[in-house]
Amino acid sequence: MLKKYNVLIAGGSGLIGQCLKTYLIKSNYNVKILSRNRKSKYYWNPKKNELDASILSEIDYVINLCGSKIDKRWTNKAKKEIYTSRINSTKFLIKKINSTKTKIKKYIGASAIGYYEYGRNLKNENSKKGSHFLSDICFKWENEHKKIQNIPICILRIGVVLSKEGGMLNKLLLPFSLNLGSSLGAGSQKISWIHIEDLSKMMFFCLKDEITGTFNAVSPKPVSNHFFSITLAKVKSKYILLPNIPTFVIKIIFGEMSTMILNSLEISSKKIENQGFSFTYSELETALKKIIT
Repeated sequence: MLKKYNVLIAGGSGLIGQCLKTYLIKSNYNVKILSRNRKSKYYWNPKKNELDASILSEIDYVINLCGSKIDKRWTNKAKKEIYTSRINSTKFLIKKINSTKTKIKKYIGASAIGYYEYGRNLKNENSKKGSHFLSDICFKWENEHKKIQNIPICILRIGVVLSKEGGMLNKLLLPFSLNLGSSLGAGSQKISWIHIEDLSKMMFFCLKDEITGTFNAVSPKPVSNHFFSITLAKVKSKYILLPNIPTFVIKIIFGEMSTMILNSLEISSKKIENQGFSFTYSELETALKKIIT
């Protein structure tokens, strides 16, 4: 009988973590989720430096998805939580792993395409770091991941994750259902997206394969905000409002977070594809139909 490997997920209660958990279980892996519930064997509280390191002895793979949501107004309080939930939590987890004798075969750490500078040119994994809030977060986050010792590591810079359970698409479904959907700002800004099932598939690919390094987790075909809007309207058999919602309105509603909505990030997926990974959903319309219908 084949051994069932144990995968520990930090940040496993979120949108990505829950989809990944289902994917791994279907692939015959045991999944353990780090939890804030004190009754759980896998209890942890990074803010209080609480984690029973003995649980790590049974773990074969670690996937770190820690991080609070970023799709909210970036108040000073929100910025602090975005920072601590990623950098401090990862720092604590890595310190525990490094100070414990384990059999961990691979560590996978989440990052985001917010690492890059906004702009119209196509970015790959060698492109320079940006000079804004999210890029600073991602840079420090990745540096904490890289402090893991003697364990192969993959870092995934994740794009806009498409799922009806949460994230950007979930927020758009209601207005588009009411024929109130519209493009945002100029509408020409590029969105580098990925279907949530492809993201789980990619994480599993990195877990199983011998590859290491940093990879962009985005579909091969980024689209403009306007194309995304008209495609979503088409899939839902709805109309799209004209004109676009003006930039100044987006800035009033979302504050500093609007930079993430209004600026272009066109990201390449070639590096992971060159390693042999294939996307199930490379076309936006196909991805949206799978999710919505």
